[in-house]
Amino acid sequence: MSLYVDSTALIALGEIQQLHLLSKISALVVITPTIKIEVKRSALQIKSAISAGWMKVETPDLLEVQSIQSLTRLDAGETELIEVASRISGRNAHILIDEGSAFTYVAKVGMPNLICLAQALYVLESAGHLKSCKRTMDYLVNNGHYRWAKTVRSHYETWCVSQGVTPV
Repeated sequence: MSLYVDSTALIALGEIQQLHLLSKISALVVITPTIKIEVKRSALQIKSAISAGWMKVETPDLLEVQSIQSLTRLDAGETELIEVASRISGRNAHILIDEGSAFTYVAKVGMPNLICLAQALYVLESAGHLKSCKRTMDYLVNNGHYRWAKTVRSHYETWCVSQGVTPV
């Protein structure tokens, strides 16, 4: 399985030197060239992840990217990620994306396997790879490394209810 990850989560985890946590998820982490550039402050962590084999850069079909962008107001990184995910894994793609408009678009086109950073951190906590999802999210938010999108927060809270856990 592959997990297609947008820059927001990578930037947040990179800022706190915890990007390696994504290697603990049982999936190949896939990013695009634009996302790699957007995460420039964590370039060494990205390079290390690629060298270790748990992250891969996949080049999008630029004509398809242009087609998606003509229908949406998504930025290049989000659009590239959506194109790559849908081309390689189809509607069953697992996508970690945290921007509200991108999250809404992906759900609208029928790709149901969406997760946000808080969900990924909760899974990592449950597996014993992270001490506290809540503490980590609070730190990211309070120190300006992460900003909740209203759509994503709502999705996360609904997911928490379905799992019987208390939202962060």
